[in-house]
Amino acid sequence: MKNILVLTDFSPEANHAAQYAYRLAVAIKADLALCNAIKVPAEMPLASFVSWPMEQSGDLISESDRELKKLKIHLEKLDIAQQNKPNIWVTNQCGPLKEVAENVLLDEFIDLTVMGAHGAGGISEFILGSQSRYMIDNFDAPLLLVPLLAKIKPIKKIVFATDFHFTQSNKEFIYLLVPLAKSLGAEIYISHVHYD
Repeated sequence: MKNILVLTDFSPEANHAAQYAYRLAVAIKADLALCNAIKVPAEMPLASFVSWPMEQSGDLISESDRELKKLKIHLEKLDIAQQNKPNIWVTNQCGPLKEVAENVLLDEFIDLTVMGAHGAGGISEFILGSQSRYMIDNFDAPLLLVPLLAKIKPIKKIVFATDFHFTQSNKEFIYLLVPLAKSLGAEIYISHVHYD
């Protein structure tokens, strides 16, 4: 595993996930890409009734650039004496989270995508969050969700959840897990939840 993509909206959950991904990158000697998907109001429902000036879109991109650079500096200050510091680069694009993540995956050799798990209301969103749930259901690449309360410590167990529909991407991800588990000294568990 060489490159880890961190999706961030600069929330506390996303910042925690970025720190988690950074420590994982250090442990497996991978590099880190920090990515922000910028939501332009014209892309939001009912926003077509509102005129959104182009210069304000530029302001959103500038603000995203500033926040990504601050996050990069914060991560680079972690473990200053660490010898295996990952290279960190930043990127942002306007668009929905899934599309932006897929664009980065196409442009870079990304092995794992990491994002914070947080909710926006309601029972199912309380458990996973609407963006997290959407990414689980629709993102066709390895995805690690990091809850805010997850402790940042060495990984000893990896659980692969499956519905036993082994698509090509599922098989590829299982093959990626083996060297990852070896480098971390972790065990792999296969989990299946059956719904009636």
